[in-house]
Amino acid sequence: MTIGISTASLYGKLYTEDALRFFARNNVACAEVFLASFSEYTPAFGETLARAQGDVEVYSIHTLNSQFEPQLFSRSARQKDDAMVIYRQALQIGKRLGARVYVLHGPQQLKYTKYVTDYAFYGQRTSELAEIAQEYGIMLTWENVHWTHYNHPFFMRALREYCRAPVYNTLDIKQAAQSGVTVNEYIEDMAGQIKNVHVVDFDENGHLVLPGRGQYDYRALKHALGSSYDGRVMVEVYDGCYQKPEEILESYRRLQEVWE
Repeated sequence: MTIGISTASLYGKLYTEDALRFFARNNVACAEVFLASFSEYTPAFGETLARAQGDVEVYSIHTLNSQFEPQLFSRSARQKDDAMVIYRQALQIGKRLGARVYVLHGPQQLKYTKYVTDYAFYGQRTSELAEIAQEYGIMLTWENVHWTHYNHPFFMRALREYCRAPVYNTLDIKQAAQSGVTVNEYIEDMAGQIKNVHVVDFDENGHLVLPGRGQYDYRALKHALGSSYDGRVMVEVYDGCYQKPEEILESYRRLQEVWE
């Protein structure tokens, strides 16, 4: 099972291309590229990333949710069409880098609004997005995120009832904790369709720390994913979890030892 690092882990410390270059210099085998701003959705920026990539396998791409992803599910044709342009640009960059997975947050849930998910509509739109991703050789994966519609188990089972195209998942262990849901409940809901995993660690007070500095049982996670899991495991942490980028490298190598 290949361990990687998301460039999102260096958000606020290094720009995306510099983070990828940092990985290449330090022999990181695998990465998730987090496209963080509108200027990063252009073909020119895709070429910048390709030059920075070196021998790093870019397995997945991820975008900043608030910039266009909610509009992918808009009932306004104009909003949807504008968002689709950016979505395709991100997929094109993913194809250029050899990515196999697109990580989707889906629309946000605003706390002051009571939502009831329209699974028929969401399933139809998800299928459309998945089919577009397939054009670029990329799998669409819904990620569990505590501030979106997928913040509870059974979401995927309900959604897939209305999906004509294959839809996969990214499992995020910190988002599961923030949703107050166990990882195993999400694994059950994802029903063998997990293609990517985001990991962090938790100290004795529940604070987020670098993998290897807390108490999380990664061997139990590996067992829960099962021997057939063939995706990647990505270190995705917030910049407050460490001071120097080199600390992430130490954590990455420690996690490789645990998962051997």
